Amino acid sequence: MNQVIESLLSHRTIRSFRPDPIDEEELDAILEAGTRAATHFQPYSFLVIDDADLLSAIAPYPAPLAILATVDLHRFQQYMALHDAEYPIDSAMNLFLRYWDAVLALQNVVVAAESLGLGTVYIGDAPGMDLHEKLGLPENVLPAGLVLVGHPAQEPPKEPRYRVPLEAVVHRNRYIEPTADQLESWYGRYGETFDERYDGLPEDERAVLTDQGVRNGVQHFCHNVANFYRGVDKGVVENLRRGGFHINDWA
Repeated sequence: MNQVIESLLSHRTIRSFRPDPIDEEELDAILEAGTRAATHFQPYSFLVIDDADLLSAIAPYPAPLAILATVDLHRFQQYMALHDAEYPIDSAMNLFLRYWDAVLALQNVVVAAESLGLGTVYIGDAPGMDLHEKLGLPENVLPAGLVLVGHPAQEPPKEPRYRVPLEAVVHRNRYIEPTADQLESWYGRYGETFDERYDGLPEDERAVLTDQGVRNGVQHFCHNVANFYRGVDKGVVENLRRGGFHINDWA
């Protein structure tokens, strides 16, 4: 099999790392691979974080290194100013395009790191983290994605994490609405996990959830996700504002 495809198919999330530092030449190669992702004018920055105090403040798992990908229009705007021009930052389309730039570059970082035998884990709430003061981020810079990188201290799971089959996510020429049977077939494994977690809750906690309209595992999952979003949405909106994106003003 092609080595790139084999590496991608072998992806496993790692949440336990050895404290050994990453070789600087390997780190440079990983970051260089990140910059080769598809982009227009590279409106992003990587912040490599290896300070122990900073890592403990922002990383949920001990790791020797974190890489934060940011949307960085500060640097480009400075170049525009040299030519008496102003880049139109505050745009819905610009927001999507610049996030794509940043996270595509970060995914290249992950693929490169894993190809060298390193482990990685994405930290999903990075876009809502309050990192401007901690990391000295200027205006028009906002966090897009955060990855922890290190030498694995755990054996990766032998079996890959479940993915729905290709027929669930691939459409050709026209979107095909799934049937109820197909949905149960594709997502039933997730539903079983949700039910196990819900059934394992203490009776008093389930009674409170029942009063809130939560009566099964899937509803419990949605309830938890909604609470998570409410907890980080304010930070995401504030980071967007600092980045120059004022979403409440968009028509």
